[in-house]
Amino acid sequence: MDGGQWRHAAAGLNGNSPGHDRSSNFPPPLVRAAIGWLLPRILSVAIVASALAVRLALPVTTFAAGTADCSEGPLTVNHWRGEFVAGGAKHGTSGTVPGRTLQMCTNPNPVLEFDGSFYFSNVEPTNGSFRDIVQIGFGQGRSPSLVGGMHFVSGWGRSTSTPGCAGFSNQDPLAVQRGVYDNKQHDYKVYHQNDMWRLLVDSVQKAGVPEGSICWSPGRSSWFGETWDRGDQMGGTAGSHLPVTLMNYANAENGGFYWTSLTVGQSCNYDNNPPAAYRCSITTSKSIDIWTADR
Repeated sequence: MDGGQWRHAAAGLNGNSPGHDRSSNFPPPLVRAAIGWLLPRILSVAIVASALAVRLALPVTTFAAGTADCSEGPLTVNHWRGEFVAGGAKHGTSGTVPGRTLQMCTNPNPVLEFDGSFYFSNVEPTNGSFRDIVQIGFGQGRSPSLVGGMHFVSGWGRSTSTPGCAGFSNQDPLAVQRGVYDNKQHDYKVYHQNDMWRLLVDSVQKAGVPEGSICWSPGRSSWFGETWDRGDQMGGTAGSHLPVTLMNYANAENGGFYWTSLTVGQSCNYDNNPPAAYRCSITTSKSIDIWTADR
């Protein structure tokens, strides 16, 4: 029974209270006394059960250090922070990341929610749109196209507005899961090799994009954390940053890789004005840390 039905039942059972007709001897006095003793206890149990049911029906709020409530759903809002290297052509990007579970925001919309937390190694044009990218990494997200839990993830895209892409169709860089993540350290590499953009985890190719599908000119190597809701955790936490190490890039198809030469102590140079809690700093000439400040 809901609260209204319980109130109605109580009024009915209390019909012999002062001010009402007491002429009836039914139920007998002993039964009436038993009802008078039992009814408050039944009502107390019912009230407690009703309150418990309400609490169980409400979403549970739990806060990890770098996570917060989902606040930008149900649609995806991309945020990223990391580092890029440009100058000339870029035909490969590689970075090594330790095993880590990337945390999503809490209290998602129960009907439809898009959010997620990822790391990606990427090749992009220097003058492209948000669609223009080839990437490989790992993470987890909530969306109708993703299975729950941590996975290796790849994506690629192009835009008809980007130089070189007239006559092509738009391709959004949708996240595609490429196997269950094993929570171990891996090298994530994009490499233009033998007429194919190869997306590799260590030496294993997880996906490939035919050379003819990429109409834009590759001019930037990048390494970044990405979220789909400002409540998601980007990278690690304040107490345990997510490091990207052994960062290197290739300048030509089938070419060799070169170490980055970053300036230690500087903030990272690549973001799209994400929430202030998302942080990135250069820790060595070829490594960065990505994390979310406590909130």
